[in-house]
Amino acid sequence: MPNTISARLNLFRYAAGQSIERSNIPNSFSELEHCLASDMSSVRLHALVQQNALDNSDIQRFNISTQSLLKVNTIKLVVDIGAKLRFIQQLISMLEQQNIAVILLKGMAFNGDIYSLSCPRGVSDIDILIQPQDKERFDQYFAEFATKVVVEKKYSFDDLYEEAWRSNDEAKHLIDVHTHLTNPKLFNIEQTLLWQMSKPHPHYGSNKIRVLSTEHTLLHIVTHVINDTNFYHYNLVDVTFLLLKYQVDYVKLEKVAKSWGVRNATGYLFSCVNRCTDSQQLPYYPITGGAKIRAYFAWLLIDHVFILESREKSFLHRFKQINCYIVIFDEVKPALKVTYYYFKEKIKRINFSI
Repeated sequence: MPNTISARLNLFRYAAGQSIERSNIPNSFSELEHCLASDMSSVRLHALVQQNALDNSDIQRFNISTQSLLKVNTIKLVVDIGAKLRFIQQLISMLEQQNIAVILLKGMAFNGDIYSLSCPRGVSDIDILIQPQDKERFDQYFAEFATKVVVEKKYSFDDLYEEAWRSNDEAKHLIDVHTHLTNPKLFNIEQTLLWQMSKPHPHYGSNKIRVLSTEHTLLHIVTHVINDTNFYHYNLVDVTFLLLKYQVDYVKLEKVAKSWGVRNATGYLFSCVNRCTDSQQLPYYPITGGAKIRAYFAWLLIDHVFILESREKSFLHRFKQINCYIVIFDEVKPALKVTYYYFKEKIKRINFSI
């Protein structure tokens, strides 16, 4: 594997609680320090890294500047997550009064559950899912807490399944409000089942603040990885912690993954998780549709193309996404359909601007 991948896995292993000596990578500790200092996305894991360093009596092995970096960023993470938790807590009376339920997604669903509040995983925004029939009432009453973000330059898929809001308090939290879990043109997701299998978030003490089932959470991570095109992401740490706390019905998981069209993608993600940790060995899903040749090209892209840094919604990012859709999806048809939609919208916007 390229050094960038081995370095990321080294960081993820340590953030997930493994001893550095168990990674079997030469110069792994120096690689870890370099990652912490140079990879901006690693900041979200600094509290986890510091906690593991303290638990394993490794903290003195870090140089002074790294120790200071971890300490400062851990404090910032605890303060930021605490503020986001309080913002969500403020919504509860409104949600209960209006009988509107929301599902917390991604990072803020994990904090206060698989991650402790004294050692949280950093997040950039708050993602919530609402039911489409609740949108009008939710927007009306949510306006007391936040203001919808108006974007002049729109891209393909903007507002298709989520809208951005900014909280009215001093913190100015960014909140993405989803009416679909993710892009409905790509994924065949049965919304009703998401809500039926959801459960109350353990931190808030309200039936109106919910989280996805463990199986749906894992598959939502898969869809996020596909859209982000980065299989070597801190999502590997999320999966590791999720599986340490909750049991998974793998028969049900595979069945739902097939219905979403992401059985192959789930297999690729599980393989990456297995590379990241030796405490869990997730099931291997044989790749369907083209088998060996398709899998060869998939790993070529995963290990050498998808890891390339790209600005969100840039041409390179869209190029990676289209290739990811075509090679990773169980069937090519949805990938071609959404690619057609993307270029159609792109041409329409160009013509409109002219």
